[in-house]
Amino acid sequence: MSPEIPEEEELTMPIPQAFLEWEKQVEQRGRKEAMRTIALNLMQTGMSLSQVSEVTGLSLEEVQNLQADHKESNQ
Repeated sequence: MSPEIPEEEELTMPIPQAFLEWEKQVEQRGRKEAMRTIALNLMQTGMSLSQVSEVTGLSLEEVQNLQADHKESNQ
């Protein structure tokens, strides 16, 4: 059982900084994963790796690694 928190305090309690940092990291990982998915789709259309890098904001090395990983997983 958790202790009772008076209603007036419940609304004014600050969110712990650790939670806010965790939330920020989760959002960043989600955006990065979305860009990786977009990068794979762009590569499948025949777009050059340098263009994929430019459009997604991923580094050229990240795009190259993504391409290599994708090729390995499809073999």
